[in-house]
Amino acid sequence: MTIDNRTLYNTSADQRNITAYSSPDFIHPFSYLHIKIIFIILYGVVFTGCFIGNIGIILLIIKNKALRTRTNFFLANLAVADFCVGIFCVLPNLSTFLSPAWVLGKVMCKLYYFVQGMSYTASILLLTVIAIERYIAIMHPLRSRHLFTFVRLQIAQVCIWLLACCYNIPHLLVFDTVDIITSKGEQMSFCFVNLSDKDMRTLSTVNFVLWYIIPLVSMIIMYTRISITLWRTSHSQSEIRPTFVLYQKNRNVKGSQMKKLLCVKVHEPTDGDDNYKHNMKFDMSNRDTSSSGSGLTARRKVIRLLMILLITFAFCVLPNHLRVLLHYWHIDPPQSAGIGLLPPVSYLLLYLNSALNPGLYWVFSESFRRSLRETFTCRRRKRR
Repeated sequence: MTIDNRTLYNTSADQRNITAYSSPDFIHPFSYLHIKIIFIILYGVVFTGCFIGNIGIILLIIKNKALRTRTNFFLANLAVADFCVGIFCVLPNLSTFLSPAWVLGKVMCKLYYFVQGMSYTASILLLTVIAIERYIAIMHPLRSRHLFTFVRLQIAQVCIWLLACCYNIPHLLVFDTVDIITSKGEQMSFCFVNLSDKDMRTLSTVNFVLWYIIPLVSMIIMYTRISITLWRTSHSQSEIRPTFVLYQKNRNVKGSQMKKLLCVKVHEPTDGDDNYKHNMKFDMSNRDTSSSGSGLTARRKVIRLLMILLITFAFCVLPNHLRVLLHYWHIDPPQSAGIGLLPPVSYLLLYLNSALNPGLYWVFSESFRRSLRETFTCRRRKRR
């Protein structure tokens, strides 16, 4: 089998990379030294973030009891998936752009696609389970304590990874190295998928709908309802605080009069306020409004972090999904000078998501920042 220079670029990076080059004199974008240096630096930064950042998150959650919450339990699993991306995918993918042939052998060819698919599937499942857990914890708080036991969390963890592995086992079978004779008479090895374009078109479309559209829409709906509930709760608490102050100043008021005082601000719920009864019970049973307010603030911060994780994930993985779909549906993008950079840029964004997550925990989570400071402070004291 012989191939030209244009096909070399296409197959070396990934057989699914988009080809929109009509000229047979296609020049590999990485033939330019400055482009090669830029992408080596970018891939190096992403690899460092995936490796150091996610190891740090895993160790931080293991060593700090304050971080061992239900949500952080799944975030630790997400860090494991992101770490696998850094180890098995980032640098092997870079090598396919630096060299026109696959130089990492048959085993790595299979592992590269398997781990990439498994980590992505596990990540989207973990984000979905986190959204479900937060939804039940906030919308149905009494049920969550009985539903999310430690044993059930472990079972959910095992099921997520088993499903991610089983769904991507075909990657170990359909991807393999193939020796090809180039137009110059040289023999090169490439990592190919042994499926027809029709099969890959079906597979890529199913993956996009099943592992992107459906989970994303579901999570958007859940987080929207959570946000509305938290906003209504904060609004109800702001209305109840004056009543609570009145209660403190009128301790000697009789029961019937006290009941009127307590209900004066809450007996007119807004239309469609499904949490009216819950808010009444919450405020009647929890006299410490400052502690309830701080708990609500903490919940809102957690939801903000999770929503940012979701937005970042959706933005980073979408270009790669679109690139694959465009290729197998034979939709060629407009030809331009920079079209050759589409494959490496889409991959960089895909892997960048795994490197960004630890940074997002640091920026948007006070508990992670505090635990990290305490960890380093303790180490310094021990050294002294």
